[in-house]
Amino acid sequence: MIATRVLAGLGASFRRHAGEHLSPLVESLTGAVAETDELVSLTPDGWAAAFDIDGPRPGWLAQLVGIVSDPTLTTEQQREIIRTRPSWSRGTYKALVASIKTGLINLRRVVVDERDTGAWHATISIYESDFASGTTQATIIALAERHRPAGVTFDFVFYPPHSYGDAENTAGTYDTAEATAGTYDTAEE
Repeated sequence: MIATRVLAGLGASFRRHAGEHLSPLVESLTGAVAETDELVSLTPDGWAAAFDIDGPRPGWLAQLVGIVSDPTLTTEQQREIIRTRPSWSRGTYKALVASIKTGLINLRRVVVDERDTGAWHATISIYESDFASGTTQATIIALAERHRPAGVTFDFVFYPPHSYGDAENTAGTYDTAEATAGTYDTAEE
C-alpha cells in the first residue's frame, strides 16, 4: 500500500512530531494514485502488474492490445479475450459471419455476397425465422458493423419467416414446387 510506504519514508522522527493526523493526511493524499501504484508495482517475474495478464486487473492490459474492456465480464473471461485476441480477426469474412450468428438460432443461415456490385460492397442475407428472441434487424446490422472492413458498405436482405402453409399457398404441391424451383434451396427463397 502506497500510504504505508510514504509514512515509512518520512521517518520515525517526522511521524512522531507530526502527530496523530499524519496517517489520515497521507492516506487521503495517496488514495488518488493508489490504483496507478498497483499497476506499476512489480510482479515476482519483474514485470509491472499492468503488463501481467494474470494480475488483478487484466482489463487495463486489454486496452493496450486493442480490446475494449467489458466490466461485466469476470476477470477470467477478460483474460481469455486478451489471450484469443478477437480483434485481430476484425474485418474478416469468418469474424463477420460469426458475429452475426450470435444473434441467430435454428439453422443460423448467413449468406454474404462479397463484391457483388463492386470491390467495396457486400450484401448480407439473413432469414428472420432464424432470429433469436429479442433480435431485430437493427441488432443484426449492429453485429455486422462490428466487423465491417474499412471502406466496405453493406446492404442487408432480410427474408421474412416462412411456413409450410406459405409454401403451399405460393407453389401449390411439391410437384409444382419442384418443377418451378428445381431444388429445395431455390424453393426456399
